[in-house]
Amino acid sequence: MSRARSARLMVATGLVSALLTPVLTSTPAAAGTTGCPPDGMFYGVAHQGAHDRTGGYRTWRNTVPAFTKANDRCQWVESDVRFTSDMVPVMVHDKSTRPMFRNRCDLIVAEHTLAELQSACRNPDGSTVATFDEYLDVVSHGGMVEIKPGSTNKPKLKILIGKIYAHGAADVVSLEFTRERVLDRIAQVDNDANPISRAWKGALVAFPDRVAAACDIAIFNYRKFSPDVVSQLEKVGVRSFTSVGSTDSQPSRTAAWSLLAAGGASGAQTDHSQEMFDWQNQR
Repeated sequence: MSRARSARLMVATGLVSALLTPVLTSTPAAAGTTGCPPDGMFYGVAHQGAHDRTGGYRTWRNTVPAFTKANDRCQWVESDVRFTSDMVPVMVHDKSTRPMFRNRCDLIVAEHTLAELQSACRNPDGSTVATFDEYLDVVSHGGMVEIKPGSTNKPKLKILIGKIYAHGAADVVSLEFTRERVLDRIAQVDNDANPISRAWKGALVAFPDRVAAACDIAIFNYRKFSPDVVSQLEKVGVRSFTSVGSTDSQPSRTAAWSLLAAGGASGAQTDHSQEMFDWQNQR
């Protein structure tokens, strides 16, 4: 993934005032529309895929249909990876499958095989636990894979990194973690000439040089956003993404996205994939 970034116009606008001003100036794209938004400079990152209802059809978090829907919208696809008892990396956020499947099954991922998980855990649309290979089969625009605790030792990292290269996805998928030492460990394991990019979730944006030494992508809360910080990160080759609160109102979210785009951020992570897609198409 290229670290070179084009300079963009920096607009020093106050976050509070921006959040109070909805930016909805044209008709949104029709629900379910696929294709790339006209402005590809500010990317939507679909948190755990595009889990929403369009055209009467519902997709579910961290499943192949949710990944596919986000990829069809040219959004980056964020997900989470853990290992089963038979050492298969799967896309599950929590230790248990219970939150992901809304109490329909409750299995500890690390204590069960892939076959056991997929047999017991089904969504109403038939989707089940997705493997890391299935995720890599889908993602083509950009991916951020959060490596959950318990999956960060070198043997497991080698499995993940080997699969990324086997799928030809080294320029697409970033491995994400919250601690600098794990990002350094990824760099040690990934000694290829074209290394996989590393994303620091909760990056210390006040220390851009330290962030740049450990990762290619910085993910931080949008309430800590400032154009100066983003400018510093981008100048040292770090793409800056923020996580906008899913519980904020729709006008507040769109106002925050507009502020971030104007301030030079690379994109924002969201649980509102269709809303982000509509906003991108109306800019």
